[in-house]
Amino acid sequence: MQSTMDRQMHQRYRQRALELGRSGDPCALPELIELFRLPSTEIRRLAASAIGKLAEFGADPEAAVDALVPVALRDRHPQVQQYALKALKNFGAAAASCLHDLEELAENTGAKDYVCVAAISAAEAIRAAIEEAAEEAVRGAAAAALPSLPMKSTAPKKHFTGSTATHASMRSFSSAATGKPESN
Repeated sequence: MQSTMDRQMHQRYRQRALELGRSGDPCALPELIELFRLPSTEIRRLAASAIGKLAEFGADPEAAVDALVPVALRDRHPQVQQYALKALKNFGAAAASCLHDLEELAENTGAKDYVCVAAISAAEAIRAAIEEAAEEAVRGAAAAALPSLPMKSTAPKKHFTGSTATHASMRSFSSAATGKPESN
C-alpha cells in the first residue's frame, strides 16, 4: 500500500475492485479503468484482473484494450503488467493492434521473466483469436452464399423410363442374369 493513500481508502478501493470483477457486469468497466489511476499496485493489479474477467460478459473490447495496453506495456510494477497482459488475452482479436508491442516486450531483456512469458502468452492467444475470427468470417460468407446457389435435387434418379411392362421385363432380365429370383 502506498503512503499517499490511507489504509481505509485502500481497503475500500480493494474491495470495490474485487466486487466489480465478480459482478460480471460489463458496465463496471469505466470504474475499473479509473482504478488504474490510483497509486496502489494491489488495486491496479486487481483492476486489471477484473477487466479481464469482464471480457466474457461483453465488456466493450475497444475501451478495455485501450486501457489495458499502456498498463501492460509500461506500468511501473511488473505484477500489474502481468495481470494486464493476462486480461488482454481475454479480449482476443480486439487486441490485434498491440501484437508488435507485445512481441517487443517479450524480447525485452530488462523485463521480469514472468512479464515476458505473459507477453508471449498474450500474443499467442491474440493471434489464435485473429485466425479464428478470420475462419469464422469465411464460414459466414460461405453460409450466406449458399442460398444463392442453385440446389441439386437429392431425390434418387430413375435410370430408365418406360411402361410398367418395361420395368417388369427389366426385373426378369436382371434376375436371369444374376441367378437370383425375382422379388416384388
